[in-house]
Amino acid sequence: MPNLYNVPLQNGIQRTLANTLNAGEVSTITFATSVSSVLQASTSIPGTLVIDRVYSNGNLTPSLTEYISFTGVSGSTVTGLVRGLAGTTDIAHSIGAIVEFVPDVTWADAINDTFTVGHNADGTHKSTAFASLVSVNLVNSSLDTFTFQSGFSTVSGATQGSMLTFNAGTITNLLVGGIDKSLSVSSTASGLLPTWDSVYLHKLHRQGSNATNYVSGGSVNYLETDVIFQSGAIDCVGMTTAGSVKTITFPKAYTQIPMVWLQFYDATNSHYDVVGNLRSPTRTGFTIINSQGGIGSSSIYLWFALGK
Repeated sequence: MPNLYNVPLQNGIQRTLANTLNAGEVSTITFATSVSSVLQASTSIPGTLVIDRVYSNGNLTPSLTEYISFTGVSGSTVTGLVRGLAGTTDIAHSIGAIVEFVPDVTWADAINDTFTVGHNADGTHKSTAFASLVSVNLVNSSLDTFTFQSGFSTVSGATQGSMLTFNAGTITNLLVGGIDKSLSVSSTASGLLPTWDSVYLHKLHRQGSNATNYVSGGSVNYLETDVIFQSGAIDCVGMTTAGSVKTITFPKAYTQIPMVWLQFYDATNSHYDVVGNLRSPTRTGFTIINSQGGIGSSSIYLWFALGK
């Protein structure tokens, strides 16, 4: 894994060795004067130095040059050494050898290697750099496609029953089964679970005579990909006599008139019966009219609605 290197706190820093640095020594380098105010390093971002790049007279000494990294700075020492960097050799260096802290191929390679993990040479992001932002599995019924519109990848052929996890915060403009939806992500004990206005999207194979009207009769097959299922249990308080009326409001309004089914449950005799008529369905609800008197107020009407 590429790792950046720390830079000195001043330009043109030069020191000399206070002791011989033996080949294979990886614990400490000691200088003739303090370096704690001009260097920085840590185990996650080491510093680098070069020994014997030049003699004291300024002549280059390539056969003696060695690049070394360090992870700690204290007083006149650096610690946590890695020897022989940038193609140089781990060799011995004498007392008084010149040590420099200058830009070099070690720093440049580290910057290049770290940058190119997530970027192309022209500075644009690699497509794989976003793979860790989102992990997608579907929680409901066999959606054919699951497409992020903002550069995320598409998941096809999803299977029912798998869980959905996110670590990307709030994501908007999510295309699911051809329907563009705004997705909000909320945290739960088991991870991040997405909802679409608290209603999950489902597929429905439907027969009728109109692509958008759910209550038109016919035998044409339609595949609906944005379907809302709702149901309720309504008490019969105030509905005990024939002709009594009660208005039901759906928890969530539909975009068109849905299909609605009504069933009466006689709580006294523990059986289902037909003693109510469903009237005036709209996008927001419907009306129940009692067609038979003498029912107990503890009985209930059960309803189920399906639509878009």
